[in-house]
Amino acid sequence: MIFTKNLRFSYSDIKLDFPDIHVPRGSALLITGPSGKGKTTLLHLLGGLLKAASGLVGIRGTDITTLNGKLLDQFRRNNIGIIFQQAHYIASVSVVDNLLLASKRTDKKLQRERAMELLSLLGIAEKAKKKPGVLSLGQQQRLSIARALMNYPTLLLADEPTSSLDDDNCRKVTELLLMESGRTNASLVVVSHDQRLQSLFNQKIML
Repeated sequence: MIFTKNLRFSYSDIKLDFPDIHVPRGSALLITGPSGKGKTTLLHLLGGLLKAASGLVGIRGTDITTLNGKLLDQFRRNNIGIIFQQAHYIASVSVVDNLLLASKRTDKKLQRERAMELLSLLGIAEKAKKKPGVLSLGQQQRLSIARALMNYPTLLLADEPTSSLDDDNCRKVTELLLMESGRTNASLVVVSHDQRLQSLFNQKIML
């Protein structure tokens, strides 16, 4: 599970205090709120991409605010999948190879099976051998989601994962995230302005 306590972050003269959160494994939390309230900042604190001014972030019994350098990188790689608001991929290799490069598995057959399973679930299996640059924004976003899910993360963090998707794909992608978090017993935290997500999450907070 993931939980936070007394989490605080500062940008020069702006101080952000966040509510304590608790997301058991297999559960999901939607974080909403207007711009400037720190939704993405909170997500980056949960993923260890930013260092908190104070407070703790507990993931699988480890307070990641105490980790630095290689230890933090290794913990993140072994436990956390992050879907960024802007797609991140290697432009020079194919869609499926982007997923294979992200995989920790040594069994090449299992790597490819997992990659193709996710691409199929996300509706972009026919793009597997294409370069990411030819994908639409929505398809690139779905590639980012597949990449984050490749290693069955303990914690899945998503920053505006549906912002470039139409209504049909918005629901499909959100249901996939919820399904995968439940199936793999992962904690899911989504931050979003997207009002379409409100009815799909039981646990919600507003910053």
